[in-house]
Amino acid sequence: MKKNHSNKNSHWKMWLIGLAIVAVVVLAVLPSSKQQPTQVFRSTPPLPQSQEVTFNFSVVEAKQLTNELLTATYPPEAGNSYFTPLMREKLMWVADEKRVDRLLLSAVGEYSATKSGVVQKGVLMASNYTSANRDNKPPYKPYIEIYTPRLLMLVRVQQKVPTGFNQMCKNTFALGLVHEAVHLERESKFYTVPHSDEQNLLEEERTWLKVDMGAVRQLRAMGQPLDTDYLESDDIMKRCGYKRGCPEFLEYLKSGGKSAAYPR
Repeated sequence: MKKNHSNKNSHWKMWLIGLAIVAVVVLAVLPSSKQQPTQVFRSTPPLPQSQEVTFNFSVVEAKQLTNELLTATYPPEAGNSYFTPLMREKLMWVADEKRVDRLLLSAVGEYSATKSGVVQKGVLMASNYTSANRDNKPPYKPYIEIYTPRLLMLVRVQQKVPTGFNQMCKNTFALGLVHEAVHLERESKFYTVPHSDEQNLLEEERTWLKVDMGAVRQLRAMGQPLDTDYLESDDIMKRCGYKRGCPEFLEYLKSGGKSAAYPR
């Protein structure tokens, strides 16, 4: 009797082991209900061929954010004593020229596009000259366009700031205005004639180098938060000895689409 009872226990144990194995196999092949990690974005501009991200925003929000940043980056405002001389000069030039209607400064509710129609989703701002009388004849008036979809992508999606903006966004906006103001050092005749890709590239090289040496390097030394574009470009220019014509930096501009940062 004792032997038979032992055999029954053995059968039960084998049955339970088999059931456990089946349960493990079934659970292993069932799809997991665990939520996948959310997408994490870098602060660098996404290129047109990269992942698409859609989000909703209102014209009111876009205009409000643009005006808040324009006010915050006005040099006399409290908290802007860290601005470098180049930043103060160019940001005051933008404010003063706009005030006397010698500069058009506008927020545009769509992504930047070249004259050939190529959408540039990584472009935050652009500058050029336009015919003051809208007849393609002199006098020409400088303008700066701020692309609010890119601005909102930076602030609301990439930096995850639900309202207002953070210090990195403020610095990026300020450096963007400085960058376009440096472009507009050129007289209108520079912009009103066709340029080759090589000429456009050299103009971008001139502008990036001047902004880096007159603003980015100092902000970086202060520990100010900066967009990774500025950090990467500063690293490359440092390796190039901060000299023009460096193949590595020219290739960086071309590969990043930065040599077409303003419409021509």
